[in-house]
Amino acid sequence: MDWSLFLSAYAPMFVIAAVKWEGTPLKIALAVAFVVAAAPMTAILFLGSRQTAGDFAVKTIDAGADLNAGFLATYLLPFLTTDTPSRNSLIAYGIFVWIVGVIFTRGSLGRVNPLLYILGFDIADVTTSEGAFSLVTRHLPAPGETIKATRLLRGNILLHLTA
Repeated sequence: MDWSLFLSAYAPMFVIAAVKWEGTPLKIALAVAFVVAAAPMTAILFLGSRQTAGDFAVKTIDAGADLNAGFLATYLLPFLTTDTPSRNSLIAYGIFVWIVGVIFTRGSLGRVNPLLYILGFDIADVTTSEGAFSLVTRHLPAPGETIKATRLLRGNILLHLTA
């Protein structure tokens, strides 16, 4: 998985925190965090949609629906523990998010991404005739289906926009 996927997955959490927690400086910091987290994936989707798509024959697909509940728990943790966090709590949350990021980028949590869901996309792990990828799509293809998709970032993410 890619760090841009991880950051985008947590972008909505910064909005929730800005609504819940008090203090103008904290709200401004959370707004900046939202932009930093959401902008790369939004730009990647925009730029990727402008590129020429190639054909990929889908062999297997795993949407990771079983991961949603566990991922949701990482969203709730910061809001169940305190109303307005202290400086030490914010540092602890930062360390927690960094650890989740390491796990996310090295494991299968990348198939859960609330920002992509909000934007109308699904994400799945696929194997194709070209290899293994993370597929960002508006329509999950079936095994055996050939899709038109664009390689994003370092080529490990496919963007599939047509049904």
